[in-house]
Amino acid sequence: MVSGEKVIIDASVLIAASLNHTSRELGGKLIQDHFYKISNPLFNYFKKNIDKEIGIVTLDIENSARAKIISALIRKISQLTHVSRNQLSTHLNDYSETLMYITNSLLENMNLLTRVPVDETEISRLALKIHSFYENLKIKLRKKNPKRRIDKRAEEGFPGLKGYFRQFAKEDEKENLVVYKKLLKKLNNNPPDINDCRILAQAIYLSKRREAFIFIASTDYHFSKVKLDADDALNTFIPDSIMREFDIKCDWPDNILKILMKDSRFLLI
Repeated sequence: MVSGEKVIIDASVLIAASLNHTSRELGGKLIQDHFYKISNPLFNYFKKNIDKEIGIVTLDIENSARAKIISALIRKISQLTHVSRNQLSTHLNDYSETLMYITNSLLENMNLLTRVPVDETEISRLALKIHSFYENLKIKLRKKNPKRRIDKRAEEGFPGLKGYFRQFAKEDEKENLVVYKKLLKKLNNNPPDINDCRILAQAIYLSKRREAFIFIASTDYHFSKVKLDADDALNTFIPDSIMREFDIKCDWPDNILKILMKDSRFLLI
């Protein structure tokens, strides 16, 4: 019986909510993650409801966030200063005050989350299952290639007008084509790594062990929807598949906040 909701915070969201600082070392320039504004309010919600322990994290995610926060900071400084990342890496001491602020911000956000223990043997077993799940998604995605519908509509057109029918079909499928290419690139060129598989494995593990419905808050397309409208639910292809297979809801942090601020039990029916 589900008694509440718990939100696993992906490292991408932890970093996004922590990377926001007006740097004196950069002459007052603002260093801010692209997803800060949609991530930070969720942590404000956790802070106001600290006794409910809604936000949770695992050691894996904490270690990943600590490892990636420096490179995320260097990338942002590089964008602002037009200095190469390699050069910045060797002169990071020049930004020690900014580095200290961002590191402290990350620790403060981590302290709003409850670290939960997991059975490593079970996580490793589930991670292998999830790897196979993502491999199967590649096959299923190709069957949703919008070009199939474009070709079909062109073939169904009147003789001599098939070119026009194809053009109209392409226009109708324009957003679907964009989303399809994004998903295909994400799954093939940048497939889920071991950390992604372990995060989902940990969510499944906790879902089984705790009397709570588990969310994953993520800005990663390996989990969350593509932020483009598309027909045939193509933009929600991955999170919908995760929900059907594992009963875990993955979404962007601002969308999860909206759910938490309402009675979300209707989602569990």
